[in-house]
Amino acid sequence: MELRGIAIPGFRPIRFAERLPEHEALFAAARMARGEFFFWLPDDDRLDPVGLAKAVVELQADPSAVASFSPQIEVEDGTDRQVGILNGMREPLRFAKGDLRGAASYLLQSNYHPEMPLCRTDAFRRHVTRPRKSFLGYWLMLSLLKAGDVQIRTEGFFVHRLRPQGGAHDQVQWTYAVDRMDQHRLAFEIMVARGGLLPAFPETHIAHRMAVYAGIA
Repeated sequence: MELRGIAIPGFRPIRFAERLPEHEALFAAARMARGEFFFWLPDDDRLDPVGLAKAVVELQADPSAVASFSPQIEVEDGTDRQVGILNGMREPLRFAKGDLRGAASYLLQSNYHPEMPLCRTDAFRRHVTRPRKSFLGYWLMLSLLKAGDVQIRTEGFFVHRLRPQGGAHDQVQWTYAVDRMDQHRLAFEIMVARGGLLPAFPETHIAHRMAVYAGIA
């Protein structure tokens, strides 16, 4: 396969016959994936190939782990100037299989956005279902913890590019924070409940997290 004249070994482009909603396209891609690991990259993110390669090597050497999450690094589109990081940990974080309590407790105290993990393709296919009324990120972590250990790395393998506010290229953070608040809240409440924790004001947590995220934008 060649992309703009550059040969890319193993690259297999797939075009759907019609435009699919985001989640439908994601799960369709997962069904078609042939490799041991699965990772997706939305159009407002930039891949860090070196960080991703290191994450793959770590998962290959750690059969009990099914997924690895990247720290969420925010950069300015066009300059790659870092403008924020939503979980600046000094040490990697790991949740054992089934540890919903640990994951929920961490998320209650963090502004972290748990989405876009590198995960084992088989684990994703067997354990992750489409969230009909829930935010994908919290649902992903909850689902993958049924399959095995989940970790959050200190070194990222992608960055989220934020466009400047205003004009025709308005970033979606504000609309997202308002229109999808209930989706975030529901998914988080499910994780808290299944982790055996009392709902510790999840609405406040979600509102604060989204406000910080929108503020960075």
